Amino acid sequence: MKFDLRTILVLFCAAGFAQAAAAAAPEPAETDQAAPLAMTPTEYNNTVADLLGFPRDGEQWPKRPPVADRISPRRAASKGVFSPPPPPDPWPWPFPAEPGADGFEGIAQGQSPSSYQVEELHLAGMHFGSFALLSPTFFDCSGWSDLPAAEREACAATSILRFAERAYRRPLRDGERGRIEAFWQAQLAAEPIDEAVALTVAGILQAPAFHFKLEPDAIDATQLDAWQLATRLSYFLWDSMPDEELFRATGAGELETAEGVERQARRMLDDSKARPAVVHFHHQWLGTDQVLLIAPARRAFGPRFGISRALRNARDDDTKWPAIMGPIRHSMRLETELFVEEAIFDRAGTFTELMTGNHGYMSRDTSPIYGATTAPDEARTAVTRQIEYVSVSVGRKKPLILDPVVLDPTQRAGVLTLPSVLAIGAYAVQPGPIPRGVRILERIACMEMGDPSAGLLRAPLDALRARQPPGPERTRPRTDPGALPQQRLGQGAPRQHRDQRTVPHRRTRPRLRSGRMISRRHLLQLGGLTALGAGWPGGALRALAQSPAQVRRMILISHCHGWPYATWKMRPEGVSESEPWSADLEQLPETAFSRPLAPLYEHRRRILALDGLSLATAELDGGGNRHDRGWVHAWTGNNADFGARDTRSTSASLDQLVAAHVARADRLPSLEVSVDAALEAGRPISYNSGGVRLPAENTPLRAWNRVFGPASSGDTVGAYRRSTLDFAYQEYRAVAARFDANDRARLESHFGLVDRLGHRLEGLATLSCDAPPRPAASFDRYDLQFDAFADIIAAAFSCDITRVVSFSLGEMPTAEFGADHISDKVHKGIAHYIHEDVRKHDAMTHYAAYHGQQVARLVSILESIPDAGGGSLMDNTLIVWGSELGDGWHGYRNYCPVLIGGSWAFDTGRYLYWPHETPAQMRVPAQVAPGGLTRFAGVPHQYLLVSIARAMGLDVNHVGLHHAYGQRGDLISLVGPLPGLRA
Repeated sequence: MKFDLRTILVLFCAAGFAQAAAAAAPEPAETDQAAPLAMTPTEYNNTVADLLGFPRDGEQWPKRPPVADRISPRRAASKGVFSPPPPPDPWPWPFPAEPGADGFEGIAQGQSPSSYQVEELHLAGMHFGSFALLSPTFFDCSGWSDLPAAEREACAATSILRFAERAYRRPLRDGERGRIEAFWQAQLAAEPIDEAVALTVAGILQAPAFHFKLEPDAIDATQLDAWQLATRLSYFLWDSMPDEELFRATGAGELETAEGVERQARRMLDDSKARPAVVHFHHQWLGTDQVLLIAPARRAFGPRFGISRALRNARDDDTKWPAIMGPIRHSMRLETELFVEEAIFDRAGTFTELMTGNHGYMSRDTSPIYGATTAPDEARTAVTRQIEYVSVSVGRKKPLILDPVVLDPTQRAGVLTLPSVLAIGAYAVQPGPIPRGVRILERIACMEMGDPSAGLLRAPLDALRARQPPGPERTRPRTDPGALPQQRLGQGAPRQHRDQRTVPHRRTRPRLRSGRMISRRHLLQLGGLTALGAGWPGGALRALAQSPAQVRRMILISHCHGWPYATWKMRPEGVSESEPWSADLEQLPETAFSRPLAPLYEHRRRILALDGLSLATAELDGGGNRHDRGWVHAWTGNNADFGARDTRSTSASLDQLVAAHVARADRLPSLEVSVDAALEAGRPISYNSGGVRLPAENTPLRAWNRVFGPASSGDTVGAYRRSTLDFAYQEYRAVAARFDANDRARLESHFGLVDRLGHRLEGLATLSCDAPPRPAASFDRYDLQFDAFADIIAAAFSCDITRVVSFSLGEMPTAEFGADHISDKVHKGIAHYIHEDVRKHDAMTHYAAYHGQQVARLVSILESIPDAGGGSLMDNTLIVWGSELGDGWHGYRNYCPVLIGGSWAFDTGRYLYWPHETPAQMRVPAQVAPGGLTRFAGVPHQYLLVSIARAMGLDVNHVGLHHAYGQRGDLISLVGPLPGLRA
């Protein structure tokens, strides 16, 4: 027998899936231990296409039937409030990405439902339900629309039951059959027959038996019945449901033997549906599913593609480089798919072929990458694919022709030398061999890298290479500022050393608003910072609870790479670095504000600028990328979990804790959005109670649709949608009793959100408020994306659609804040060198100030909109502006969050300073402290998270960790709020 990769798949199926199968039995009363596994987005879309008998190509689907605009209109609200967006593409449905586990979809540990996901599953069900009327396989009679009324009803009823059996991938149980028939009859009694059919199908597509691959009778794989076995086999090899032949073989008992399973597996691998499934697996295995996000630097690679390294202006960069990179990214992805498919299905199909084959494909866009040694292959046929990419804020489509080539085996051989594999993990300029080597060792050689040796510092190489310590102890950069030309980033003297000059503050002495000083003795206790939890009366907590007229809202804004502390901080004359103090911002002139804070001068009465905090626990947390670690600690207060490919938290983030407390049951609990530039995307800052990141919407149009979409076409459509949700929830309750407590909880986490969505539809049925114009389909300018999201957030608050927003900002293109003459990459080109190069420190100062301008615009918008409870929206909103680092040097010291608003709980209009001291020793890079240990980090930020949570009405003493241990075992208590913030 030839042991190629296809044979290995067949043997795996035969050995792993062939178990004694029992006929489907009535629903048992006792529970079991089988985990319900949800379909992935890929599996859902493939299944719907196969279920309805349409090709897996949306261009070949029929147009939306007229009934779709009656039961699932184009997300336009009643009373003419919102202009309708264009209809969705027929197929596939654009679901948010599944978090995954270790880089793979379809694993229970990587599936955690979110309200966003549940909303999209509901909208997808309503959308695809109407396509049943056009399906070539749905009706079991011909000419359905021309039949007499009685025959149409009878045919529709039998067709719905047959459809449900195929959708559930097994014969219907008696209870299910009765509930489906009752649901159908209820729709038929209330609606025209075509709408009744579409609504009944939409309900089936939202039921747990369709969306989940349920195995309630199986304790483990040896207990699968024949139908469950067929489902596992088809989703393993096809990423989709069984076909008619597999259904027939299952019903005939042919899967009860290993020979029967092997026969079906070989047949299925010969089917064209196996090819995209195998290719999809390789994308996840190799990580090349991320190739559309790579961001090579124009200054390094522009000449290779015929454009200059230099930029004439920002507009030049916005048109040329994205227009070149869009097709290149898509070509790399498609070249990988064609190579894998050809190696496994059309050639030897061996692992050797996959790793050493010199066949490939190349487009005109990627030809400069391959070079002159790549020869065309006349024996094979070119392939054309349609691609879509964004350039100058416009979505563009074009055919991409990929020509077959023969690769020079001395230059490229096998899948590991494909451009997509080499690009993943590479930096903007450098190739990144270390991350690529780690990925190959872990993903291909199955080696566990483990943690560094106990005596080694856990600091990134670029941090260890910094030649001078950060902070105010530096006196002068090595670069002579007098030799630098005057540029718009820094006129005259270098602003990054402003800490050596005093800020005019003659009329304000260092003080608390209460008039007394906070002593170090009060702040720092032997056991840690336990005294920070004192002084918060229980009555004050009760007073923070919102009355019906008090609608409190919160926005978390997180930008990348921290702040340059030396130019962020402000120092009135005569203040001490060893004692806490407070300065009244309302008494300061604008010239006294630091550059990053100056854009907020107009809103100074609302500000609390906090100086002296740190992400101390992130420094104590072991392993993992320091950026990812910082994002988790900054917004959850807890440790990061690096066990999965996507970093997770070990508890919920602050926004989700607040949302669970303040959200209306009939509204959107929270909104997660992200500004994704062409470079580095906004990072996840929202995590559910299981620590799994929540997907953030990065397209303003889709965010607009999500916020205002369910409020569409009034009570009639709301009733349609609610009826399908009620049916799905009824099906959940019927099946939940068959699972044990753990797996029942997994289902409940999904269908609890389904129930909540039903309440939300009821609440939005009468919504009438102003909304921003529908935004453009896409933006590739950072500031335009931000402004579009700001309008959506303000409108959502005004309509009380949501009360909590997390706003993650990706890396801003350097051309947008005037630093493109230095680098085209903030992270590796500028932030890493702020303590070595005066120009780069000044550029990061301007980077922070530019973000300050954007935050100030958001505040102005909220101030301009009246609130229903009195005042403006901003009067009842708390904005928390933070980051994942203290500075771009991977440091956790000098963490500089800013609170804006929240005057109901905080005494705003102040700049507060605490000594940068932590009551425990922590291991840090040797450049921070020569011995590798330091106490000079700052007050742990968990106290601030507690203060924010309490301001939003939560009765909590800690957020995330309640204590931590220094490197030498000394205890740091993290219980209680930050002192001095209260009004």
